[in-house]
Amino acid sequence: MGDLTGPRKARNTIENIVDDKQRAVVALIDPYIKKSGFTKKVFAESYPKVSLSTINNLYKPKYERKISPRILKQLAIKISYMFGDVSAEELYSDLLEAAQFDISKHPFEKTESDKEVLTKTEMLFNLAEKISNLPTSGKIMRRQSVQYLITKDVIAMPSGTFELLVDYSEMNSPLDCWAIDTSIGGYELKQFFTKILLDGCNEYPNDRVKYSILTNSLFTYRALSNLEIPVLNVYLSIILYDGDKFTEKYISTGKKPDLLNEQGLSL
Repeated sequence: MGDLTGPRKARNTIENIVDDKQRAVVALIDPYIKKSGFTKKVFAESYPKVSLSTINNLYKPKYERKISPRILKQLAIKISYMFGDVSAEELYSDLLEAAQFDISKHPFEKTESDKEVLTKTEMLFNLAEKISNLPTSGKIMRRQSVQYLITKDVIAMPSGTFELLVDYSEMNSPLDCWAIDTSIGGYELKQFFTKILLDGCNEYPNDRVKYSILTNSLFTYRALSNLEIPVLNVYLSIILYDGDKFTEKYISTGKKPDLLNEQGLSL
């Protein structure tokens, strides 16, 4: 066994970075990693993923490869999605400037792989704004666990995290929170319903949580609108975003939404 009494290996911090450009880039992304509450590993692996080695290398005293505009765009899009109120294009420009790239030679071009994340970001940002203007508005958060919100325990719960949460736990409300995930073109639905079922195993009244799936697919909206799940005793809705307005319809479950409609907790 090695010597456990010797000095610990120094942690990689901004202060230890030698290169000025690298330090300037990390100075822009570090506050977001800290704000997320995630470790670098969880931050890297959460949707949309970036390479953990890229994150770790950025924090090393000397980056092992040249920082590329492609990596900077990935980071900008990821941060924009995770926090909602951050423009991916503006952050990308700031990162390019920090790394001393010519911005005119590296424009923000949306590739096919970028479109899904950027679409989700737009949908969630506009929905958060819409919810904040409802008669009963709670505290809006991004990528949190319902279980973490209710018990103040840990984020890594079996149910995973939801893309958008609205916290009503400190208000006189029939809800503790509103948990929302997105579905682009009908995907992610299986994961969404799995999280609801897993939440039912946790020790809090999940009938005080409203679950919604946000989609831009009219097919998905119509299909889920016709579902009847009387054995599921939770508030459950499908929200359609057509690029201009939101339309919400409750899925038939064992929990009727009359009280939510009365108290301004529906769109």
